[in-house]
Formats: sequence, structure tokens, C-alpha cells
Amino acid sequence: MVDHWGWQAAAATRCVDVRCRECRSLSPDETRILHSISCLQRDASETAFDLLASWLRPEAARASLYLAKDIARILSMTMHRLPLRSWRFPELDGRGSWLLHGARLQ
Repeated sequence: MVDHWGWQAAAATRCVDVRCRECRSLSPDETRILHSISCLQRDASETAFDLLASWLRPEAARASLYLAKDIARILSMTMHRLPLRSWRFPELDGRGSWLLHGARLQ
């Protein structure tokens, strides 16, 4: 996915954790990207933007939202709906909070 988002990498506000494809687990940032696409498949653009804005500058997050919407649309058109999970992003980041990010969406 990094290849499709190449210019956004220059707009990141911090180092983005994208792991090799042989890795058995997702990084917190990979989780945010997948969750943002899942949210967009359910028309939750604000949540998706917040996730992207957690590591991108605002102008890059807005531009990335359009790319993520395209990915979400293409996946939906091909009957690939990503599951919507209740990720604990602070816990994934190692901050130790058990708060869930956002409300459950259907």
C-alpha cells in the first residue's frame, strides 16, 4: 500500500510503521489504514479522516481520504467488505488505555 501512497509518506507527521508482508501481525498504523477503509465502506468518513490524520498532516489526510474512498469503493464493488472491528488504538500504540476508538458502526 505504501507504493500507492508514496507522496503521503513525505507528509507524515511521524515515522509510519509498515511491516513486511511476511510479518504475522499488523502494525498499529496498518490497522488504522485498514480500519479507515472499513469505515469508509460504511460511510463513516469522519472516523476515517481522524485515523488518517493521526499520522498525516491535515492536507495530506484530506487528499488520502479520497484515495481511501476509492479503495473502499473498489473493494465493495468486488464484494470484499472489510470487517469493522473495535480496535483499541491507544493499547496498540502501547499507551495502555482500554478505551475503544469511536462507536461501533454497522
